[in-house]
Amino acid sequence: MKLRAEHRFGTPINRAAGVLLSPAMLSTFPTPETEDLVISELLFTQFLSENVAIYAGKMITSSGLTPFTAGRGDDTFMNGNFIFPVTTTFSSPYSTLGAGITVIQEEFPILSFNVLNSSDTITQSGFDELFEDGVALSGALSLPTPLRGNPGAQTLGFTWNNRKQVTLGQDPRVVLPGFPPQQVNEAWSIFWSGFQYIDTYDDPTKGWGVFAAAGISDENPTLTRTWMNAGIGGNVPFQQRPNDRFGVGWFYNELSSETGPILDLLADPGDSWGIELFYNWAVTPSIYVTPDLQILQPGNRRDDPALLFGVRVHLEL
Repeated sequence: MKLRAEHRFGTPINRAAGVLLSPAMLSTFPTPETEDLVISELLFTQFLSENVAIYAGKMITSSGLTPFTAGRGDDTFMNGNFIFPVTTTFSSPYSTLGAGITVIQEEFPILSFNVLNSSDTITQSGFDELFEDGVALSGALSLPTPLRGNPGAQTLGFTWNNRKQVTLGQDPRVVLPGFPPQQVNEAWSIFWSGFQYIDTYDDPTKGWGVFAAAGISDENPTLTRTWMNAGIGGNVPFQQRPNDRFGVGWFYNELSSETGPILDLLADPGDSWGIELFYNWAVTPSIYVTPDLQILQPGNRRDDPALLFGVRVHLEL
């Protein structure tokens, strides 16, 4: 059984930075709409064999794409563009009821498939809304690609959701009383991610390497048409600092061409990109301090590039 309870406070810095997707993703979990303590995950897993497991319950769908971007913004990359495929925003709920199956080979998940409720139920149990608005499907196939004895993998995944959603091109100024707004019947996304260790140390789980990811979406209702990132990261190659980690990454978002007139009036929408650097300093085996620097070009052409500096402290008990 896996249980996660989450709580947040304060105001996310998205608006101040001029961006839609948070550059400090952990500060938006479980949802920026409330500061209440919520149970965002209660998942039960049963192994049918050494290689096959089934699971069901309330689950979180976003997870690290590679070992170098793993986590939820707590001790590696902070920006959401490195944490999950942003092209899945409208087709994969963050926290909802569902069930799935995974196939594992030598402790590495090579195949997974999920059937999910189509809507987020972060602040509710989700049983009253189960499949009321539709169903969401997601899956991924991962193939290990070791290079010269160093770990690596390539992953291809998809998400699909048939919940009706308001079209991006809808102009609320012309919605007439008694007539529903224009809607689309589905959202989908296809994404790829890969990583390759260049060098590993005495512990095969420690080393440094490269990573990359890319995705494409339906473009309507999903605001991001295409997305990609790439970078380098891992453990620093210093024997005296074996637990320190670092990361340098770049991302790019292509805005959908289906955006409506309201967005055009409020802003001058366009593509966005950013660079993030962090150093995860292991003060002790249980305390990590992570300075982080980001340079962001917002999707609003009227805004100047944003420079963000942050520090995180991670305590393990």
